[in-house]
Order: sequence, then structure tokens, then C-alpha cells
Amino acid sequence: MKIGILTLPLHANYGGILQAYALQTVLEREGGDIVKVIDKSLYWNAGPFKRAHVYLKRISRIIRGRKVNFFAERNADALRRKIGENTEKFIENHVHRMTVKDYSDVSPDEFDAIVVGSDQIWRPEYFIGDIRDGYLAFARNWNLKRVSYAASFGSDEWEYPEEVTRDCAALLKMFDAVSVRESSGVTLCKRYFGVDAVHVLDPVMLLDAEDYLSLVSGLEQSQQDAEKVRELPQQDTVKTRTPFMAYYILDMSGETEHFMERQSKSAGLYAVNVNSRYEDPQAPVEERVQPPVESWLKALSQAEYIVTDSFHACVFSILFRKPFAVVKNVSRGAARILSLLEMFGLQDRLVSLDKDKLPSTEIDYGRVYARLAELRQMSMDFLRKNLFEH
Repeated sequence: MKIGILTLPLHANYGGILQAYALQTVLEREGGDIVKVIDKSLYWNAGPFKRAHVYLKRISRIIRGRKVNFFAERNADALRRKIGENTEKFIENHVHRMTVKDYSDVSPDEFDAIVVGSDQIWRPEYFIGDIRDGYLAFARNWNLKRVSYAASFGSDEWEYPEEVTRDCAALLKMFDAVSVRESSGVTLCKRYFGVDAVHVLDPVMLLDAEDYLSLVSGLEQSQQDAEKVRELPQQDTVKTRTPFMAYYILDMSGETEHFMERQSKSAGLYAVNVNSRYEDPQAPVEERVQPPVESWLKALSQAEYIVTDSFHACVFSILFRKPFAVVKNVSRGAARILSLLEMFGLQDRLVSLDKDKLPSTEIDYGRVYARLAELRQMSMDFLRKNLFEH
């Protein structure tokens, strides 16, 4: 079976990359003959006539004395390539992708099935292009299996206008099976689309911790690759195994930095930032380059404690059996993290920045992993039944 995976474009986001890698790996292990991630390019893809039109307009503005960033798109593409130079290596080495300028570039005979998900593929703010394509509008008349796996709206608030809601509802009703990543997604699918959805695990949790640690050990065994790895900030503390607190904060602020300093000092641990400033346009370019995916995984696996506002850093905290705390991040979609914590009875790990102490209660990972095994079996059964059983 030839299977396509439709997800958000891959670039420098660790969670986005690893969920695509995980789903691809699982589908290959289950018997997918060809599994490819349909990766829509983030780079400027205007044709020669469109480019000529854009540049002529800018020349006209320059003649009229206006200030113009003449090569804005080219410069933005160069910056994007620099920021993702390390993560791109992981994608090239581990993700089988089909890069397209537009979803219309995918041909009807390319796949026997397309799996939509995971990540916030159904959040209009994050989808590149017409959100209807996230429901396979470009493949409306094709004869193939349509399945969503752990697709996420990212929010428990409805963000679609009325016309788009109607169109997406009609498209989703063409699917053979629908699953979502959050419990709130089940409610949204029923309320706005009239479709019954199943609540399943994020693809990252379908693999074991050992699957990810093997990526790290594979990198360490390759001297050639190791020489190219840019060390994380304060990476010496990781290499010498000095006890440290890893923090992966997507939306860093002065308040958050003060919070981390206070908490790490209280715990007697070094504070190690395992993220770059890649989303901060004001930061120097060298501080925006994302460290390699393997370095990120290694740091999380060796940390004594993890503090994050990221869904997938939460996931890896659980997979690596780490004590952790989650700072609520409403702008990124708090519903997805709350749903994850509720699945494992870990709501007490949620903290606010005015807290004096991080959660210190020991997590019963025996109980958590027993629940993970149940959810993993249910999620795998969903994929097997709706993709591989005839």
C-alpha cells in the first residue's frame, strides 16, 4: 500500500518533525510499502511571470522614492534555511518526504491512502494555504482511503467561518475514519461537522523511548556527524552529566526567565535552555539556528527535571519518565496540553509563573505506562482497522 501523510510543513519545530517521523515509522512497520510525508514547501515558489510582476511593481515604487525591500522573499528564504540547517539534516536522513509547491501537484495515482495528521493540521492559523486542503479538498474526486490520525484543532474554541465549516464538514464526511488528538476535538467534530471522531494518542507516543534514544546513539557513533553538531547552550553540563533542569519554552519572556532562574536555584540544578530563539525576529541570526533534533532528544533524556510550555516536550517528558512541569500557554493552544495531562492523570503538573515551587510529587510512572499501553493498543487498532484491514 502506498500511503501519504498530510501534515504541517516540516521545518525547525521539533514536535512537528518527530510526530511526522513517528507516524511514518509506525505505518512502515505495519506494512506500508511506500510511506511519504507530503511536505508543502515554505519557500517562495512564484513562477517567472509572477516574480517579474512583483519586481516591476517594486521598481516602480523605488522610482517614486519609496523604500522597498526588493529581495524580501529571497532574503526570507535564506534566513529560513539558516535557521533550519540542523533540523533539515534530520528530515533528510529520517523522513521520507515528497516536497510540493502546492497540493495540486500531488497526482491521483500517487497514493492508495492519505492519512491527515497529526499536529495542529486543522488550525487555520497554522495551515499554509486553504484549510480545506487539510480535509483533502485537492483529492475530492480521487478513489483512495481517507483517514485522519490524531488531527488537532489546537484549541477548544471554534476558529472557522461558517462557509468554511460547511465545506470542511462535507469533506470530512467523505473520510473512512476520523480520529483526533484532543478530547475537545471529538466534541468539535460532532458539533460543527456532524462527524463521530475517536480520541487517539499523538503519533510520537506510538513509539518507545528506545526508538528515540537510538537516534541519539546513532548520531554519537558517527564521528563525522558529531563534528557537525552545534552544541546546545551550556551543553557542557549535559556532556559531563552535571545535574541540570532542562527548559524548553516556546514563548520566552523576562518573567519566564526569572521563573526558571528561581526554580533551578531552588532545586540546586543548572538551568539549561534546550531551545533557540528561532521564532524571535529580533534575535541575532546565530541565536535563531535550531540545534539538531538529536541534541534536543539527548538533553531531555538526560535532564533531572523538565519545564516546558510545549505539547511535545510534555510527551517526551512522559516517554523518558521525567519529573516535569508545564507552564500554561494559551496562545499555542492550552486545550491540547490539558487533554494530554488528563489522559494520564497528570493535571497537577500544570503550573503558573507566580508559583513558588514546581510540582515535587513523584510521578507514578508504573501507572502512567500501564495507561500508555492501553491507549497505544487502542490507537494502533484504529490504524490497523482503517488502513490495513480489507
